Amino acid sequence: MFFKVLLYVLMVIILIGLLGKINYNASLYDKNDNAVEFIFPIWNWGEPWFYANFDTNGSNFKAPDDLRFRWIEDTFKKLSDKRDIICREKGTSSEECELADIELEDLNEQLEEAKLELEDIIEEKGDEVRLSRKYEKKKFNF
Repeated sequence: MFFKVLLYVLMVIILIGLLGKINYNASLYDKNDNAVEFIFPIWNWGEPWFYANFDTNGSNFKAPDDLRFRWIEDTFKKLSDKRDIICREKGTSSEECELADIELEDLNEQLEEAKLELEDIIEEKGDEVRLSRKYEKKKFNF
């Protein structure tokens, strides 16, 4: 009975892991660069249901302030690549290419809005703003 419960719990953890987004940094030279970030769910990781970040400073379960901006930026890059492929294969005057252009313009507007929201958050919170490691400025130790 105990092993069945353990097996089911393990299967649920694996399923949640497969439905989440995992980002990691690894460095052989500086242990402070090592980090793992888990965001659930993968289909809308800009507004996560669960967030976890593990690095040399410990663990953190509060999502960074720039997560929505990162999500829209990533979606924009993927759609831009998809649009390039569609327009190359079907031609720039095709209906599919025109629809992809419209979709890309809408997403570009969302990206600009998210950028303005992030700038407002940074201005409002000041030093208390929490950005992803990807966007943090490098700190030099002298």
